Amino acid sequence: MRAETKIRADAFGDDLLAALRKEGIDVSGVKRLADTATGVASIYVADGDNSILVVPGANDQVTPADIDQHLDKLKEADIVLLQLEIPVETVFYAARIAKSLGKKVILNPAPARELPQELYGCIDYMTPNRTELGRYAGMGADTSDTNSDFLRLAMRRLKELLPRVRSCAKNSHTGWSGMRILAPAICGN
Repeated sequence: MRAETKIRADAFGDDLLAALRKEGIDVSGVKRLADTATGVASIYVADGDNSILVVPGANDQVTPADIDQHLDKLKEADIVLLQLEIPVETVFYAARIAKSLGKKVILNPAPARELPQELYGCIDYMTPNRTELGRYAGMGADTSDTNSDFLRLAMRRLKELLPRVRSCAKNSHTGWSGMRILAPAICGN
């Protein structure tokens, strides 16, 4: 497993590198920057619900040129996992290249952002949490309905909107997970 990102040469960056190394993750693709902070996210949990404040920092400086610089490593990968803490344009660029190389592409669509429709054609799996699932399914962010009806409806709606994407919703607070939308994924050019 290999990490490709940008961090600052600061305490947050040091902690992140140490944690990645401890897990056996290759960090040779992590760039240390001197002029911007390491990205951080603060998670606030109250009454079984959470809010996340994201400050992208150095992650926001990951560009398509960075993807090109490590194209050899992308070619070696079997699976490419992307998340939205880097710019959407870079995510789309990396997904398009990975798909053209025949790689499986997983998108963790967090933090939730507006996505270009073309991106969905380049991903094989999405892993939204409950709030993200509601947003991407066009049902809004109100996830107060804690029963499985919300999940079924949102997954069905997401399948209608994105018929080529497989999706596995996750939610550690309410315990539901593992529902999948199965359909072949095709990357548009």
